[in-house]
Amino acid sequence: MFSIFYKNVKVFMLFLLNWTKTVRTDVTHLGTSAIAAKKKEGSPYDTINKVEGSETISSKHPDYIIDESKLAGGSAELLFFPKNESEVITIIKKMKDRGIPITISGGRTGIVGSAVPFGGAVVSTDDMAKVLGFGFDETNQKYFVRVQPGITLDALEEVIKHKEFTEQQNIGDTNWVDKFKHDPKTFMFAVDPTEMSAAVGGAIAANASGARSFKYGAMRP
Repeated sequence: MFSIFYKNVKVFMLFLLNWTKTVRTDVTHLGTSAIAAKKKEGSPYDTINKVEGSETISSKHPDYIIDESKLAGGSAELLFFPKNESEVITIIKKMKDRGIPITISGGRTGIVGSAVPFGGAVVSTDDMAKVLGFGFDETNQKYFVRVQPGITLDALEEVIKHKEFTEQQNIGDTNWVDKFKHDPKTFMFAVDPTEMSAAVGGAIAANASGARSFKYGAMRP
């Protein structure tokens, strides 16, 4: 018996979905979730891992200015590798103040060129690939997993299939991790798009689906 996880995946970056629906976004027009994020504290800008200069990025980090579309002509003046939500908040605020457009870079498995930057800044989710929490939604009677947006679908599938959650990741007063590990049922990540090396954030943004979508639906509910 299989239980469905994809409807309960909660991505760590509060505002990522608003941004990655179009992926390349004008930061002067932020959605309501991004406005809410302004209330949160950011990290010091100078402490964020970044690469500056279009020539340096194109020569030393060329993978971040292309995707599977092989669309040519990509370029960026800034490349960021945030590790958490706080650093993302700082980056977005700083780029907004400077009027610099941002391209979100996940697994770069898309074939429509949406992860190819044409100037501005690239924010990579490579260093945001952690499982943050695990719990149980009592309203919907389903387990859920909270992750950062850079975790790949195949990595998440492995964690779910082998029940590799820790008690430190448990959400709530009840030990749901222990209950899950002793649950006799088999679990899986139901969505199976063409490329399982895609990141969760991009899969949600693109509403990824696959052969099993006829039974389980696409990525977003």
